[in-house]
Amino acid sequence: MSFSAHLAAVDLVLAAAFDEEAFEAIKMHRAAGAARGSEAVPDPAVLPLAFMGTLDFEPSSTGFGTSNRTAPDDRAPRRVTTILVTALVSALAWVPKAGDRLRRVSDDTLYQIAMVDDDETGRVGFWLNRIGTA
Repeated sequence: MSFSAHLAAVDLVLAAAFDEEAFEAIKMHRAAGAARGSEAVPDPAVLPLAFMGTLDFEPSSTGFGTSNRTAPDDRAPRRVTTILVTALVSALAWVPKAGDRLRRVSDDTLYQIAMVDDDETGRVGFWLNRIGTA
């Protein structure tokens, strides 16, 4: 068995052990004839994609307010939460990209993919922004 085959087997074991959260990826696009700055809408030609992933929230204090007011709360660091979903995508019909949306099935929370971290191992990280509920 080659190293690549062993790595693929490990990916499947890790996905089975850690990917416990159900998601649905929604392909977004701009409607035909829409202005460049128009809002993206779900692509009716691409079916939503169900997959399992791992959801991580990491609280952070790296976001700072930009207000020039003198209240102590305005000078204090703002609380920012980094949201990351990791998933094995090698067997998916299509791979979500920046701008697409993910829906967390358990609570219908919608996220927009800000960036995809792909090291070409078959497992990717989706950095997300929370945009509301479905």
